[in-house]
Amino acid sequence: MLDLRLQEGLAWLSNQLRLPIDDVKPLAGDASFRRYFRVYLPDISYILMDVPPSHEDCRSYIAIDQQLLKSGIRAPNIVAENLTHGFLLLEDFGDCLFLKGVNSDNVDVLYKKALNTLISIQKISTISGYKLPLFDANMMIREMMLFQDWYIEAYLMRSLEPSEKELLTNTFKTIAKKIETFQYTLVHRDYHSRNLMVLKSGELGVLDFQDAVSGPLVYDALSLLKDCYVAWPRDKVLDLLGYYHSQLRANGIIHGESFTDFVMEFDWMGIQRHLKVIGIFSRLNLRDHKPAYLKDIPLSMQYLLEGLNQFEALNDFRVWLKNVTMGKVITVCKL
Repeated sequence: MLDLRLQEGLAWLSNQLRLPIDDVKPLAGDASFRRYFRVYLPDISYILMDVPPSHEDCRSYIAIDQQLLKSGIRAPNIVAENLTHGFLLLEDFGDCLFLKGVNSDNVDVLYKKALNTLISIQKISTISGYKLPLFDANMMIREMMLFQDWYIEAYLMRSLEPSEKELLTNTFKTIAKKIETFQYTLVHRDYHSRNLMVLKSGELGVLDFQDAVSGPLVYDALSLLKDCYVAWPRDKVLDLLGYYHSQLRANGIIHGESFTDFVMEFDWMGIQRHLKVIGIFSRLNLRDHKPAYLKDIPLSMQYLLEGLNQFEALNDFRVWLKNVTMGKVITVCKL
């Protein structure tokens, strides 16, 4: 039996757009309230994006999508929109996720293509008709608090002592204060292997950009190269980061910053993002009844500890975290 939201969306497609629908199939969702369905017509298929207005305003998606397309980036074309009820009908990019298409033989080719696409995104200075939210220290701290609230206290069921809360508060402030000094640009905010598609043309399609912000330039490269869903050795990550750094220089986006300083920013950014991600994965399990994301916590924790190892200033937090999570993180297998 179809749920009410899907019935409403299909009624819009059939009755108002007069589309002759043959079939509809759900697609794997993301870590949000959005849902996606492939709608089959006799000669073509589209993607129905279900965005409940009570949870999200899809006008940000529309504005960013249009700007990406104007800039030559392969975002999905919007075929039709229903803002009142929260539905978009999108171009279908197929099923070849970057995650499924990448392997040890083509890793350099595909990741360099993804990094070049990212640079094209970062050349966009403004979004017509939409002001990007600022990814400031307050937003960073709110995100890191998800780690404390949902992973430590809710998932691990650990009651924190006042001294532990103080340690976490001071650590989060230190991280946010440091990152706020980095160069800012347009940030996709979820630029990773599940939000990139390898198209039949060989181009990369870009998805899930509605939460874009003005934030640290290194953020999206970190999301891609320290992906929560696929791991590469640090040597390979640094090799690809070096390529990205050189292309940023060549495109005039950065100037005097050394690669050593760039790696430092990359590692700081990774600590912030993976604290957030571990909290989100825990919340998805406990609140949203999506336990599948628990299997992605070990890799994110590995990234987090790897980042913490780089900075003496975070040593107290690193030692505390290792003690708290001892025996609770399983081994991660790399490709």
